[in-house]
Amino acid sequence: MWSSPNHCAFIGVVAQWMDQTLKLNGTVLGMRPFRGRHPGENQAKHFWAIIKTYQITEKIGYFTLDKGSNNNTALQHIAKYLHELGMEFNPIQRRLRCFGHIINLTVKAFLWETDADAFQIEINSHRELLHESEELEAWRRKGPLGKLHNTISWISRSPQRRDRFEEKVQQVLGPNTKALALIQGNTTRWGGGL
Repeated sequence: MWSSPNHCAFIGVVAQWMDQTLKLNGTVLGMRPFRGRHPGENQAKHFWAIIKTYQITEKIGYFTLDKGSNNNTALQHIAKYLHELGMEFNPIQRRLRCFGHIINLTVKAFLWETDADAFQIEINSHRELLHESEELEAWRRKGPLGKLHNTISWISRSPQRRDRFEEKVQQVLGPNTKALALIQGNTTRWGGGL
């Protein structure tokens, strides 16, 4: 799972295998837009759609994932899908931990002891909230234009809000209407000058 800087969510599936010469191969099977919340059941559904596209459901081996509990749930649902096809799959034995993620957590624990995540979240949240509240207040003083800016900023902050906005547009304008992406203000320089 990955959310891009413009708040679009994606699910990526990468396959790795060894050929007859024991050479390790790998490829991206899918990098698809992901709609809705990120619980494991939803992740499994999107994963399964990608795997069925390539007709390789019988070749599923091991999963390398981070520590997110929703990954446990995703693998449990994948096990159910495989069980329906008459295949056994143990989600606990088939889950490998991402080594890069473990190194990252270890370094954070070394630097900030037991509260590494909480410390980093606190620092980031404080900066973001301070900046965000100052910006929102400045825009509020601009009247209706400021309200529009703040509304677009709020909707754009998460893929789920963007999806909900698109649903509302389609309710009002019809199901075949493609909602245009909301565009946030940005800094533009003209003429290459300073």
